[in-house]
Amino acid sequence: FRGVLMREISQMLISFRHLALLALLVIGPIWGPDRAQAEAVAASQSAVVAVIAHPDVTQDTLTRDDLLDFFTGDQQQWSDGTQVVIKEMKTRGTVRSVFYDFIGQRPSRLKSIWLRNMLSGEGGRPESLGSATEMIECVAGTPGAIGFVDATMARAEHVKTLILIPSDKQ
Repeated sequence: FRGVLMREISQMLISFRHLALLALLVIGPIWGPDRAQAEAVAASQSAVVAVIAHPDVTQDTLTRDDLLDFFTGDQQQWSDGTQVVIKEMKTRGTVRSVFYDFIGQRPSRLKSIWLRNMLSGEGGRPESLGSATEMIECVAGTPGAIGFVDATMARAEHVKTLILIPSDKQ
């Protein structure tokens, strides 16, 4: 009797789990996180960051040193003379951490460099964007723009991917 009872309880629990999963699938999108939160969750699980640029940028690839020069303001023009327009992610997360680890700088260090450049008249602080969608739209719509997003978000028809940065976790 005890074995039969345990099997029936086990079957009821499995059925309950399936019902709960079905409810999440049906109701989840209604009550689920907003777009920025969903992107943050997806980005936190990703291991590859794409450095993206406006589609008209003539360069096809960048090195770590190129990125560092652009983001510190040491290099302010693309190879064809177009002004480089830096876009930065406002939200903290894996994508931002992977990018800054790759260029070997902390966000706070770059902020101090941008402030120094602004005070000396040599540049300014880049626009900080709150989501990957905003980043892609802004980079796609701004000639000379460069930024970074989760690689799964970068689409060739909107922006040009210049370099893929894998995280150290891979």
